Amino acid sequence: MNNNGQTGTSPNGWQDDLTQKITIRALLLGLLLIPLNSYAILMMRVSPTFAVPFYNVIFVLFLLVVLNRVWQRFGKANHRGRKRLLPIPKIAALNPGELLVIYLMLSCSTALTSNHILKELIPIIGHPFWFGTAENEWRELFFRYLPPWLTIDDKRILRGYYEGDSSFYTRAHLEAWLEPMCYWGVFLIVLVWVMLCINVIIRRQWTQRERLTYPVIQLPQEMVKAQNVLFRNRLLWTGFAISAAITMINGFHALFPEIPYIPTKRRSINYLLTEPPWNALTSYGYITVSYYPFMIGLGFLMPLDLSFSCWFFFVLSKVMLLFTTMTGWQSRPRVPFYDEQAFGAFLCICILGLWGGRRHLYSVLLNALGRSKTDDSTEPMSYPVAFWGMMGGLVFLALFSVKTGMAFWLVCLLFVTYFALSLAVTRLRAELGFPAHSLWHATPYFILLPTLGTYNIDPKSSTIFSLYRWFNFDWASHPMPHQLEGFKFAEQTRTRSRRLPLAIMLATAIGIFSFFWFWLDLAYREGANSSRLYGYTRFYGDVPFQQLQQRFYYRTSFDYLGLLFIGVGFAFATLLTALRKRFLWWPFHPLGYAMISDWATLSIWTCLLISSVIKWLVLKYTGFRGYRRVVPFFLGVILGELVIGCLWAMTAIWSGQPMYRFWP
Repeated sequence: MNNNGQTGTSPNGWQDDLTQKITIRALLLGLLLIPLNSYAILMMRVSPTFAVPFYNVIFVLFLLVVLNRVWQRFGKANHRGRKRLLPIPKIAALNPGELLVIYLMLSCSTALTSNHILKELIPIIGHPFWFGTAENEWRELFFRYLPPWLTIDDKRILRGYYEGDSSFYTRAHLEAWLEPMCYWGVFLIVLVWVMLCINVIIRRQWTQRERLTYPVIQLPQEMVKAQNVLFRNRLLWTGFAISAAITMINGFHALFPEIPYIPTKRRSINYLLTEPPWNALTSYGYITVSYYPFMIGLGFLMPLDLSFSCWFFFVLSKVMLLFTTMTGWQSRPRVPFYDEQAFGAFLCICILGLWGGRRHLYSVLLNALGRSKTDDSTEPMSYPVAFWGMMGGLVFLALFSVKTGMAFWLVCLLFVTYFALSLAVTRLRAELGFPAHSLWHATPYFILLPTLGTYNIDPKSSTIFSLYRWFNFDWASHPMPHQLEGFKFAEQTRTRSRRLPLAIMLATAIGIFSFFWFWLDLAYREGANSSRLYGYTRFYGDVPFQQLQQRFYYRTSFDYLGLLFIGVGFAFATLLTALRKRFLWWPFHPLGYAMISDWATLSIWTCLLISSVIKWLVLKYTGFRGYRRVVPFFLGVILGELVIGCLWAMTAIWSGQPMYRFWP
């Protein structure tokens, strides 16, 4: 506000005090970029969705910010009233709110086109019917349980798909794929819609009352600020130059081996641990060390107690392997049940998170029932719409699953645990900012079936559970955290959020069907068994049905020991939470404990160790003011590796040859 009480604007014409609107041009630009983004992800040799923020989205945002700056510099009249430097139309540059919308739409659509959602869904649609043989007995075991409206059993249609040298654009092919594509697409859209409604309900509690920090969006948030303050900081470009140089050198080393390699990527050190008792450390997976620059930068942005807890509990989990080996417990399968412990810890985090906001949730419920009025004018959608939208979506998912043949009790158990863990992962990102979270083997798909026992699940339900593997197997790119981060981003850029649900749902729909289209077009031209798609086709197609085959052959009973360790994980996470509330100095966070079995922790624990030590030293000797001064350096480290790493990925698309992969 100026001295007259009026709202001022920045020199670029952007509103400083007024809330910014989500414009139609931002929505259109985001929608135009989504198909290009989907095509690029399909053609990449490795998915960009194993860590956040997604490097392809940061790269696009970086380009937009640079082009925005060029537009502002050369497309406006100077202060002396002379003509513009370039004869371009008088179109205002994109404001922070518009850049936010584009970033959010690309992030939400990218999350769906990951290795563990659409890239796993599409291969299963026709896989069992093409690869079913007399030897594997799939036809006799479960063909009769596969819904015909979700799969394709016509080998005449599948021949061109798997062998190539054909065209997707024939009437027979289009009609055959249209039905499963539409049904699965609607299912995924409703799944995302339920996540969106839940995020609207919890947003105020987590963002405004508990003031969670959302470290993941700190880089894009600083990038879109008016006046490009971040890009005038020398420390940013110093960090950018260091990480960019490392990534460039390593990329050229992949092409020209005579160029020295700078070791940053993870590598196993199991060869150092071959003698007893140290070989026990590798009995629950391998041990790696890594020095990813962007991971060190992201770790520096995380709360110190949380980054410390992650690597501390990882080290402690390895020490526990020594103890279980010395006591002889290691001879029992799955001991010490780290996956079950992590599952229980995540359930605890979800329940305690909801319990902490119980008053807010109660007010939302009363509002939805029309018994009270809560101010929701600043929310992305009204509370009644969010609540009843969530309930309607859950009913649809339940009816859909029952229609496929899954038992109703298992449907309820599946989606209760699925959305409980979804809330926990969203909390993980909002509070901790953990840059990678696959929840490897701690998801409903891996925990529910072994715990319940295959004797207690009918064959048809077990078959549908395998079809559902694509959305509850690996959560490295779960869509739900991106939505809540988008709401926080809107708050920081003073953007009205009422159109954000529209942007998210449009991005979801366009992302799903554009990726389906590109995949099928490529498969019918080159073949799903070609070198470009073979890894996805065989692995993501084979594994669900091979595991289903094993469940039919080897029936198991209820696993009481597994259930016990789920309870152990729940109880220990509850204890850690209670101690944190009782003692302000308590450094161990339950979120760090929940990540003990995660593939990501295994890959980046050394990065978190390095970043937490650096942050501790900075805070100890320079204080919070010194910390704020060096943050741009680490933002530059993140940006440099993500941008140059994306350039190498784009080079792989252009050349058709594998290039250096900076991650994972």
